[in-house]
Formats: sequence, C-alpha cells, structure tokens
Amino acid sequence: MTIEELGIKLGARYECTCGKVHEVYTKKVILDKDAISKVPRIIDELSLSGDVVVVDDEITRKIAGIKLIDLLKQNGINVKEYVMYKPTIEEVKKVELTMNKCSYSIAVGGGSVIDTCKLASYRCGIPFFSIPTTLSHDGIVSATASIVDEEGVKKTYPARSPVAVVFDLEVLISQPRRMIASGCGDMVGKATSLKDWELAKKDKDEYYCPTAAKLSLMTYEDTIKFIQLGGKDIARFAWTIFKSGIAMALIGSSRPNSGSEHIISHYIDMHSKNPAMHGEQVGIATILMSLYHSKHNPDWWTEEKYQWYYIKNLLEQIGAPTTVVKIGIEVDVLLAALIEGYKLRPDRYTILRKRPITREEAMSLIKSTSISSLNE
Repeated sequence: MTIEELGIKLGARYECTCGKVHEVYTKKVILDKDAISKVPRIIDELSLSGDVVVVDDEITRKIAGIKLIDLLKQNGINVKEYVMYKPTIEEVKKVELTMNKCSYSIAVGGGSVIDTCKLASYRCGIPFFSIPTTLSHDGIVSATASIVDEEGVKKTYPARSPVAVVFDLEVLISQPRRMIASGCGDMVGKATSLKDWELAKKDKDEYYCPTAAKLSLMTYEDTIKFIQLGGKDIARFAWTIFKSGIAMALIGSSRPNSGSEHIISHYIDMHSKNPAMHGEQVGIATILMSLYHSKHNPDWWTEEKYQWYYIKNLLEQIGAPTTVVKIGIEVDVLLAALIEGYKLRPDRYTILRKRPITREEAMSLIKSTSISSLNE
C-alpha cells in the first residue's frame, strides 16, 4: 500500500476519516543519484526566491554542504552559511539570527542539523529543505524537533515539515553502516509506540488517527522486508523513513512513532555518561517494552513479528546492538529509565504510566531478553 492509497497527497489538505483536516506541507520529494544537483530546479518549481541559509555541521559540510553551496552560488542564489555544533535552543536562536531577511533555508545533515534548522525556520516563518546525509532516524520529515532546552533537557518542539526532501543516493549509500542499523532501531519502535497510542485512546480518550497509524505500521512492515532482503536497498529504506515522517507530520505530533520506547531513550540521553545513537537506544527499549506489553497489555499484537525475540533478531541481522555491553550504556541507567523514565513526559500516556515498572520487574525484563545479565 502506498501513501496515495491511504488518500495522502503531497502538498495537499484533506479531510481525514478521523474527523480532522490534515495538511501535508511537503510538496516535493527527490530520490535519485546526485539528487543535490536538482535543488536549483526544485527552488524554481516552488517559486522560491531571495536569500537562502544553508545549515550544516563540520562533517556534513564536507559530505554535501560545500557541493550544495557552490551549486547555489553558480545559479545566482545568494547564500548565507551556518555551521552548527549542538542541537540546543541557544543554537536555534543563533540560526534564527542568520535567517534574518532570508526567504527559505536548507538543512544538510543528520537529525541534529535538520531539527535545529527545522525549528529555527518555523520560528522565522520560512520554508526549509531537508537534505539528509544519513537515515539514522525518521525525524527528517516530521513536524517536530528534538532540541535540548536551557536546562539541558531534550524536549520535543512543534515545528513544520520540510517543503522539500532531497534524498541523494550517492551520499546516502556512503553513510556508515551503523547509521542504517540505527535507523532500523528507530523504525521497529512502531511496534510499541502504536500500542501505547491505542492505550491512550482507550484509557484517556486521546485523539487517534487511523490513517497515521496505518501509515506508521506500514513502515514497520517495510523495515522488516528491508532487513530480510539484506539491508542494502538504500532507496527503499529512504522511502520508508519518509513515510514514517509523514505519519507524524499528518497530525503535527510524534505520537504515532514515539511511545514508551522513546521515553526510555530520552532518559538515557539525559543520564548516561556515554549515550548511544538514538535509534540504537530505541531498538533496545523496543525489545524491552514489547515484552512488557505482552505481559500486561491484553491488546498486544498476537503475530510473531511484533514479539520481543523477533524484533531482537531483526536488529541483530542488521547489525544493531542488542546488549548493554554492545550499546555501551550503563545497566543502572537502563534500569532507572525503565522505572522512572515515564516521569519525563507526563503528557505522553504509555504503558509505563498505566502500569509503572518495579525494580524487580525491570531487572527481570533485562535478564529475560538477554540485554544484560546484570553482572556487566
């Protein structure tokens, strides 16, 4: 099933079966070899003019930023440049200053670069292009941004999806294999995030969109196929990542793709001395939460492909870490994340809030899934 078969059209507004009117702000998607060379054409097609800000970091500037900036200048476009360091709210404010009197922006990089540019563009009221250099998670298209606030806490801020997404296969094929594995870790999180969303609908009468849920579930299925086929079809996975982002963009929230497994990952980010990649942490948290759901959620999936051992096997096939030793985080931090993590998001109802985990249960989950023997 495609997004069109779900009634979703790029750049369109439509009334959904959930009763709300959704707007897909993204109008253009390019997935091709040397797709960056097509950026000037997309700018013309979208009738954009004026100065542009290109946001990247020291690494992604070398990978694709310099090439893009030179191309834009060759096409007579005045470019302002901003090399960012950390995805903090202070950095966002600096990017906003650079965007002064600019008509649009382009983010070239991974999640940190894209989220920083996304939020700054939203606050400045200008559209932005997303040019991912990795496929390590699905935030490249979403309408939210994960940014560290003034108190050092990673928060999710409302923003707006990119007006255009450019997947350059020459760039993406060269990304480290670890990035792809991390992306798969983020994508398998749909198994638990969707059930957490269903719980919120059932217990708290929270808004629920069947279309966004179907789209999110579709990307879980796509990820299974991607891994089973060897994890080499980067174009296929890029499209999967895109659809996952659209599921969030439809409702302007990370809700379809972010549940108890993401809360655990955010807790680790805040408390571990050596946090791993986002998707790696989400993958391990999904294994744990799928087992917890299966024990305490009567509406948990019955199919094998959603069970903790199946998910763990998928992640091992793609090369993602599935033990504390391999991921490099502290066992005590993981335990605390399971027990206390839900307190980070009092507004996000999940099974962790419905039935908080005791220390004994947390230890049992970690041992049962062989994520740690607790002697490590």
